[in-house]
Order: sequence, then structure tokens, then C-alpha cells
Amino acid sequence: MVITRISVGRDEVPSSRFNAPGGDRVLEVPADAHSVAVEFAALDYSDPIHNRYEYRLEGYDRTG
Repeated sequence: MVITRISVGRDEVPSSRFNAPGGDRVLEVPADAHSVAVEFAALDYSDPIHNRYEYRLEGYDRTG
């Protein structure tokens, strides 16, 4: 799985920093941001029915 695009509000965030080994794992979204979008792609299609992903918004999602 790689991140292909990130935007916070109208600003693009370089996705490459999240894809590098040892790269960032946290995206901090300012309180005044009206939107956040993350696009990603799976790189392994050998058994696509078993591809799964999950995400959690810390401070927003109550589970996990």
C-alpha cells in the first residue's frame, strides 16, 4: 500500500514522506482545516479479494 495523494484543505502534502522506509506515520491536521483527503494504491494484486486496509483518526475516532 502506498499513499498517492494527500490534501489538507486546499494544500497538497508531499505523499513521498509517508512512503519512504522509516518515513512519517502521522499527519497532523490543523483544527481550522475544513477537509482532509488521502488517496492510496495497493501494490500487490496477486490475491485482491484479500487486500484489506484500515485507518484511525486519533482524537476523532473513539475505537481502537
